[in-house]
Amino acid sequence: MTDHCFHCGEPIPAGLELKVKIDKELKGMCCLGCKAVTEQIIQLGFNDYYKHRTEFPEKPESLLPEVLKELNIFNNPQIQTGFVDNFADNAKEVRLIIEGITCPACTWLIESRLSGLNGVQHVDANYSTQRCRVRWQDDDISLSEILSAVKQLGYKAYPFNAKQREQVYENERKNRLLQLGIAGLFGMQVMMIAIALYSGDMYGIDARYRAFFQWISLLLTLPVLIYSGRPLFAGAIRDIKIKHPGMDIPITLGITIAFISSLFATIQQSGHIYYDSIVMFIFFILGGRYFEFISRKKSIAHLDKISSLLPLYAHKINTNGEIESVVLDTLKISDKVLVKPGEVVPIDGKVYDGCSSINESIITGESMPKRKQPGSDVIGGSTNIESPLYIEITRIGEQTFLSNISRIIEKASSNKARTLLLAEKLVSLFIVTILIVAGMTGFYWFVQGSDRWLEITISVLVVSCPCALSLAMPTAVSSATSTLIKYGIAIINNDAIEKLNDMDCFVFDKTGTLTEGILELDHVDIVAKNYQHDSVLKIAASLESASEHPIAKAICHANKHNTIDIS
Repeated sequence: MTDHCFHCGEPIPAGLELKVKIDKELKGMCCLGCKAVTEQIIQLGFNDYYKHRTEFPEKPESLLPEVLKELNIFNNPQIQTGFVDNFADNAKEVRLIIEGITCPACTWLIESRLSGLNGVQHVDANYSTQRCRVRWQDDDISLSEILSAVKQLGYKAYPFNAKQREQVYENERKNRLLQLGIAGLFGMQVMMIAIALYSGDMYGIDARYRAFFQWISLLLTLPVLIYSGRPLFAGAIRDIKIKHPGMDIPITLGITIAFISSLFATIQQSGHIYYDSIVMFIFFILGGRYFEFISRKKSIAHLDKISSLLPLYAHKINTNGEIESVVLDTLKISDKVLVKPGEVVPIDGKVYDGCSSINESIITGESMPKRKQPGSDVIGGSTNIESPLYIEITRIGEQTFLSNISRIIEKASSNKARTLLLAEKLVSLFIVTILIVAGMTGFYWFVQGSDRWLEITISVLVVSCPCALSLAMPTAVSSATSTLIKYGIAIINNDAIEKLNDMDCFVFDKTGTLTEGILELDHVDIVAKNYQHDSVLKIAASLESASEHPIAKAICHANKHNTIDIS
């Protein structure tokens, strides 16, 4: 029997050995084109494409760059299954990860440029989570064109994929930490030398030693400037290219002026040097951005906990009636699973056999368990309490209840508060104003004949940097939102956080909202007088020890801690 290509289905020529590892199995390929396209799909993290496809794609004619372009692959409807939602009138919505966002002005720029594309209906970019939702008309523009537009702005866009996103964040965290470490390590050495130079200005120093210390400071500053300062300069260059003033421009302008001035002072051995100020400023800027990055990552981690409510495996009932443990990704609609007492329901479905109580409090907020019987719907992430349940799967993937909750919260996190929207609009205007004021200040002091005109100009550029406006506000909102999610409170509208200061009354519609949902045994009445007080509770606890019911747990807990008043 002739083997067929795993990608396109064409026969594999005799003697050709082209293999690609997919899910730990080697799959045969019929040509270099299929091999390259398959490897690209696997590298992008879309292995599920091969699980859900209903037909083979067209065979690549040859190994051409046009075929292998990463962005064109995303136009395939079958690849879009995992991260694109379809709506009426051929409208689609994609969830993207944006790499390279450094401030809210970046999100404003992305939203403004993408909204101007023909066919794009709505854009929401979130600075805190670095995610972006784009809705477009598929007849007018393709997903690859949208991704290309983001790339032209100097950012990298990836369709949302949990594993890929984690890898992106981890790589960025390591790079930021290394850049911060280099700036701190070399910066300390420059500061130590600066102490010697400052002492020399006060008490005197030989010209040879002054020159030596200045050249050493220059050599130690170069790694900080070239490597650690690279993100700042890259951001400034990007902002200049797209003619959009960002906060990196005044930062890098001040650093550049200070370095050039110090370089000439070192070469000519006259004037002031600012190497210590340069390295420390880069260190503090990178330090602030690193901790702000960690804060955003924690916010996303709290959001992702919703997905972690599901177990890793499920007890699938095969066609022979046998039970086997399988990973959730392999389950399909109409598959049947067994959920034992105490286990988490792995997927949305309908009970076809068995009766039990289900604890849905972690999802719905209702503390009391709900009775489930044949025909009842169950939600993935809830907990079976009493008896085994046999469930037929009705929803999988992005259609499940938990996925809908995740989308609602993610969409809510994209809604910016009025203060943040105002800050985004003011940042660009503020930066332009800073540059004008710094130029006028430097010119004024230069005309006045002050030998400190350059130092004053640098100070204006550095001190007036809108870090608080650009970073502190969104970070504070992100931190507040993630903290509330940690306690089970999802913010649907970010304006709610700002309005909390004016609130004087709160109304709750569920008792479970104000309580922990855990029953406690308060009192025991003994009917048969010939029983001892302690033995009554022990007998009840032994009878309920194998049950997961809330009342049973309350009895066992009371017996264990002996906190009940028995009369």
